[in-house]
Amino acid sequence: MAEIYLLPLAAPLPEASYRALLPRVSAARRKRIEAFRFEADRARCLLGAVLVRHLAGRAGLPRGEALTFTCNRYGKPYFTDRRRYFNLSHSGDWIVCGWSGREIGVDVQHMAPTAPDVDRLVFHETERAALRAARDDEARRALFYDYWTLKEAYVKYLGTGLSTPLRSLCFHLSPGGGVRCEGLGGTPRFFRRDVDPVHKLAVCTEDDGVALCPLTVEQLSDDG
Repeated sequence: MAEIYLLPLAAPLPEASYRALLPRVSAARRKRIEAFRFEADRARCLLGAVLVRHLAGRAGLPRGEALTFTCNRYGKPYFTDRRRYFNLSHSGDWIVCGWSGREIGVDVQHMAPTAPDVDRLVFHETERAALRAARDDEARRALFYDYWTLKEAYVKYLGTGLSTPLRSLCFHLSPGGGVRCEGLGGTPRFFRRDVDPVHKLAVCTEDDGVALCPLTVEQLSDDG
């Protein structure tokens, strides 16, 4: 079963926590973090990196600089020894990390108002028809983000980035939460969840199920 770790970031990260956590990441990551203009972006980048290292340590992987990473040709990161797989996403008030012994992709999205005609650029015609048939604007926005997060999770599972056109994917959703992607068999599997009333989560994994695992910044801070 894939584990999906949920880390809330609903308030600014205290400066003391920021300074305490910063030495836990690599020098290259620190440089990337400090290049962000906005405090919220620095916090998300830092906490995502610390979260991955926290999970690696709990799984018995090396700690500190001994934990090394590699990337595929499209930039998807992996642990060098591929003993575990992870995937990060953040949006709005949440940082999410998918954790598995197999390939995995996750996406979380804050349900902001959507731009006019954006569905024409990223959705299959069947999905666009379902959006047009939604009972009201609220239902339409929820469905929009169900589709969006599923597409992003699949592309992140593949590790192909924007080289996979989102319009080529056609998802069919059932009322009980089931998901089917047209043209795919039983693997990978898709899962969708409401993290809270304004955040959608989707997971693409080779595992049979997912377990949602809440974490706090305090738990990461206590992990010396």
